[in-house]
Amino acid sequence: MCKEVEEYAKDYAKEYAEDYAKEYRKQAEEAKENEAKAKENEAKMKKKFDNMIMNAVKKKRGLKMAEEEIKLFIMDVYDLSEKEADAYIKRVQ
Repeated sequence: MCKEVEEYAKDYAKEYAEDYAKEYRKQAEEAKENEAKAKENEAKMKKKFDNMIMNAVKKKRGLKMAEEEIKLFIMDVYDLSEKEADAYIKRVQ
C-alpha cells in the first residue's frame, strides 16, 4: 500500500509540474506578444508625434513666422529641447 501511495504521489507531482510548466509557457508567450504589440504601438505614436510637429512647422512657415519663433513655439507646445526643435526644423526644410 505504501508503494502505491508513493507512486500516486510521484504521478500527481509530475502531472502538476507539467500543468504548471504549460501555464508558465503560455504566460511567457502572451508576454512576448504583448511586448511586440507595445513596441508597434510606440512606433505608431512616435510617427504621429513626429507628423504633428512637422505639420506645425509647415503651417508656421506658411504664416511667414521667423525660424526662431517657430522653434520657440514647438519647444513650448511639444515640450522639446532646443536641440530636438532644431532637428525637426531642419527635417522640414
